[in-house]
Parts: sequence; structure tokens; C-alpha cells
Amino acid sequence: MTASMEDANVADATKVELLLDATVQIHLGDAVLEKPEGTTVQQVLADDKTAVAARLDNEVVALSHPIFGSDVRLEGVPLASTDGIRVLTETLKFLLKIAKHACLPDLAITIGRPIGAAYYCQLTDKVSGKPHVPSQEELKKMQTHIDCLIESAKPMQYMTISSKKAIENMSRTGAGLSAKMLTDCNLSQVQVVECEGMYHLPRSPVMPCSSMVPKKSCSLSTFKEGFFLECFRFDSRTGEAKHAPHVGPTSELLYNEYIERQQWAQDVDLCTVSQLNTAIREGRSKKVIQAVEANCDRQFVELASKIKTRPDIKLVLIAGPSSSGKTTFAMRLRVQLESIGFRPEVLSVDGFYKAWKEINSAGPQKVDWESLDSLNLDQLNNVLLTLLEGKEALIPEYDMKTSMPMDEAHWKPMQLNSRGKGVIIMEGIHCLNPALTAAVPKEQKFNIAIAPIPALQLDATHVLSGTTIRMLRRMVRDYLNRGRPVLATLRQWPSIAAGEVNNIYPHQGNADAVMNSEIGYEMCVLKVHVEPLLKTVSPKEREYSEVRRLLETLDNFIALPAGTIPPQSLIREFVGGSWYYDYGGWYKGY
Repeated sequence: MTASMEDANVADATKVELLLDATVQIHLGDAVLEKPEGTTVQQVLADDKTAVAARLDNEVVALSHPIFGSDVRLEGVPLASTDGIRVLTETLKFLLKIAKHACLPDLAITIGRPIGAAYYCQLTDKVSGKPHVPSQEELKKMQTHIDCLIESAKPMQYMTISSKKAIENMSRTGAGLSAKMLTDCNLSQVQVVECEGMYHLPRSPVMPCSSMVPKKSCSLSTFKEGFFLECFRFDSRTGEAKHAPHVGPTSELLYNEYIERQQWAQDVDLCTVSQLNTAIREGRSKKVIQAVEANCDRQFVELASKIKTRPDIKLVLIAGPSSSGKTTFAMRLRVQLESIGFRPEVLSVDGFYKAWKEINSAGPQKVDWESLDSLNLDQLNNVLLTLLEGKEALIPEYDMKTSMPMDEAHWKPMQLNSRGKGVIIMEGIHCLNPALTAAVPKEQKFNIAIAPIPALQLDATHVLSGTTIRMLRRMVRDYLNRGRPVLATLRQWPSIAAGEVNNIYPHQGNADAVMNSEIGYEMCVLKVHVEPLLKTVSPKEREYSEVRRLLETLDNFIALPAGTIPPQSLIREFVGGSWYYDYGGWYKGY
């Protein structure tokens, strides 16, 4: 061996030794710890018995995650938090897969969207694809197996394996959708979580040991053609992680709409993100848009027909969570009703807010504008009764800048058509709450709940979230409409979500019909607009963990420019170019 080779070997050995001796400074609360690089999060948080995951420089990671770098900030994620519940849910989904394979090895499982407070799951024959309706006894066996896994403290380990190995394992163990997704991704290696010889593709961190799952934190129950996986939910009002009660009528409505959308998606080969991406990749994006928009049009026709069959209806009420598309929906429903002879008038609830001094003398910034008490209900009901009697009413205007009603000189007259075809369309977060329109007889009202209810499977255990869709819509519209940075929208979202829990979801069971406002290709369009906005958020911001989650979701989709989207599409309300929504803040004529 030459001297130069010996010198090189010594240098390499020195580098390895330096790497082994490298340390990282970890800021944990007020303390600064120095640990060897590669120390796991769990080792650092050994004294924190409440942590189910951690924030590492504002990115949510598993407890088994190794720490590298020179200077990092760390804090535990408790179960009783939004991120903590995501970790619990991800872990329980994997345990359910393991239990299904142990108890029903010939069946495949698909874990779909939440319906109310539980995830709707379906079983099919692995070979024929024929649906299998589980019995109480089968669910009891799976529940018992999950309880045993929790009791026996099974390790759940992250590892990187070849895609080929993962595909073979998932195909064999009843996660065929996940295997298909991996096949289409063309990745040579993939990170999975392993337990009991099974692999899982996590989209949130997974607990390192099954015994960390709280006992009684999940239950299985039959529902329709499948079953519910009910998990703890985070109650932001009490700060607790607990089971949320089932709401019977709401569950029925959401289930029916979800199954209808799922069946349609299967019929047109758009039930998985893999199918959607393949269609775009192969140049069939125009056909995808046409199919999706035609299905949306069908909903308008059916809703208008339902209203026509009930001649007593004089007030159509529309409610849904933020960025569901209520504005465009109300205007499009107006056009649809006009096409069958109605003469609708659109009335905005926003004109009936009280002056801020009547609500909270501390100032407009202290007012809970999402509370029913912020509205002048007597004035609203008097206007409605006047209109329904065929008389002219003056509709108030409200100055959002001053948080005060405008002078009566700005009010506009409204009167329903005298030939008996007049109907009022009104949208707002409280519109399904009977207290809002208490003076109007129930038989004269038709209630519509609107929300995006996607049935697009990302893989066998994850479906696209309607909340994710609404968040991305809101970010794009806030930026294009108001020049509002995405960070401001992210910071406001928790209060928006709390308002929805308090004011919208409790009254969804009053709906006579549901409008599914999901546009099947919209994630591909939103990706073009929102990805650059999300990437402006610094890792120093606490909201960065949510940014990472949203970007990882968007990574599943191929970008699609908005040029070919028709102007009447609901998605145009958010990305611009709508016939019905003017980004100056006013509604366009048509």
C-alpha cells in the first residue's frame, strides 16, 4: 500500500470518527440539551408521557425520528391536539389493516372519508372485487384483535424498502389500492411502517409502539354496506381527546352523498388519484373536466326539480362551511330555477348584522361575528315575511369596514314576482338553524347543505379530505381577492373551524338535500396557484407543520392549468374567471 493510499484511509477514518462524535443542540422549552446526532425524538422526550409525536423545527415527526443538524427546536405533541389525533388515527388505521388481515385474509379493505365522527370502511373480495358486508361477529373479531395488538405492545418501525417489495406485500395483504398507487409512482424505494410483517404508507406520523394507543380509543360498528372506524376526536372547546357522538340524520345525508359520488367516480374511472393523474398524463384532461362539470350540472337540475315538486316552498336556505362554494352555488341555482319558470331573488344574510356597539361595547374586534346573536333576527324575519306576503321590502346594506349598518338611503327595494313563481334564495353559515328564520313556516323552507365531499382515494387507507380542499380554496381566493398572505389565512383557520363546529355542523341534519361541491379535478388546478404561496411560509412559523402536510398532499397530483375550465364552474369562484363571482367583492350580472 502506498503512502498516499494510507493517508487517504486515515482521512476517511477521521471523517467517520467526526461524524460519530457529532452533536446537536436541542432547544426543549427553556432548556438547551446537547445530544449525539441520530438520537431519536423519543429518547429526548423520555420524561414527557403525554407526547405521541413531536414538532421538530415546526414539522410534525414520529417519536422514532432521528435528530440531525447543529441546532434544532423540539416540543412534544400531546394526544389532545389536532396533530395528536392525526397520529392516533394513522396508527389505528394500520392496526385495523393488521386485524383485518389476521381475521379476514381473503378480503381487501378501503378506509374512506369521515362520516360524522367516524371513518367509513368497506370490504371487498381480493380476487373478484365483490363487496362484502361484514357481520357483527366479524367486526367483534377484528375489534378483539386490535385490543390484543394494543395490549401486547407491538413495535411499529419505519424503514425504507424497495417499491417492488412493498407492492407485493400490500397486494397480498389486502391493500391493493396502495399497491396500485405505488406502481404508478415509479419510485425505486419507499418509506413504510412495518408491524407484524405488514407494511403501511403513513401520511401522518405513526406511534412507535402499539401500547401507546389509549384503550377504548377506537370502536368498530356496522353501518349500511360497510362499517365505521370510530376514533377519538379533538374537541377544541374543551381541549379533550374523546369520542364524538354520532348524529343520525347527518350521517345518513353524508353517507348517501358520499356513496353516490363514489359510484359516479367508479363509473368514470376517477375514484383514485392514480386514475386522475393517468388521465391527465395521457392527454385526457378535457374529457375529465367535461365529465366532472356534467356531474355538477346534474346536481343543479335535480335540486331545482325537487324544489319545483313542492309548490309551498318560498325560501331556499343554503349553509355550509367556509369555502364550500356557497356564493357561486346560490347564483347558479338561481339561473337553474329561472330556466324552469321561477323568479328567484338572492338575499344576503350579511346585510342584517347589528351595529358592533349593540353586541360588544369593547369594540368590533371583540365581536363574535359568527354567533347568531350578532344578527338582527327581528329585522331579518320582518323582511322575509313582508316579501313572502308579496309586498316590497327594503333590504339593508352593511358596512363591513365600520361594522355598522349603512344609512337607509343605501338600502335597495326587493319584491317577489307577483305571478306566484317568486322564491327567495338565502345563504349563510346559520341558514340551516331554524332560529334564524323562526317566523317562516317550516313547510315554506327548503334547506340545502353544501360542502365538498370527495370520494377520491389517495391509497387504500386515505381519502382526499374535504377540509383540505376548503383550506386550499380559501388560501387562493384570499390571496387573489384581497392580496392576503397565505400565513394570515392559516392563522385564521382554527377560529373558522371552531365557528363551523358550533354553528353549522349541529344543524346539518335539518337539510332537505345535499350539494356536493367537490370538483373532481380541482386539486390539480389549485396546485398551480397554491404551491408557490405555501412555499413562502418560513419553517420558523408554527403553521409550517400544516404547510408541510398540505404540500405533501399536493405532491400526489399532476398540475393542471385553469385555461380549459368553463366560467360557470364552482372552482372559478376561487381561482378567478367566474361568471358569478367578481374579485372586486361584488356579484357580476349575467
